[in-house]
Amino acid sequence: MSLPIFEGGRKRAEVQRTTIEQEKIAWQKDDLLNNIEKGLRTSVQRLKASYKELELAQQAAIAADDNYKIVQAAYAQGVTTVVQLIDAQNMMTRSKFMAASAYYQFILDYVKAERMQGRFVFLADDAQRQDYTNRLLNNLNTEE
Repeated sequence: MSLPIFEGGRKRAEVQRTTIEQEKIAWQKDDLLNNIEKGLRTSVQRLKASYKELELAQQAAIAADDNYKIVQAAYAQGVTTVVQLIDAQNMMTRSKFMAASAYYQFILDYVKAERMQGRFVFLADDAQRQDYTNRLLNNLNTEE
């Protein structure tokens, strides 16, 4: 007959170690979920910001184009100088470039947001894509 005198302490220590490991894994899981949620919220806020920036850049490009047409007509009538015409043309070109850059940034933020979600809507069927687009536009146009 043998008595496991030292076995009890080892088993108890093993149970405690396993319990601590389980708690550690649970904390890591919670931390991971929090980081994912934070990343999703951040990507959505960036998407909203770039959408607003895109709208403003497009409006500025339209205004600069209209201004250029007015200055061009005035130049044709001899009312303005060539310097004013070139300045209006530069502003139009610069604002169109800024609108294109804002569009590019919006697309990047859109793809990052989809990546954070773990799905890409362009792979979905037409009905799902339209539903997602409608919900996204509704969300982007709301103020928080």
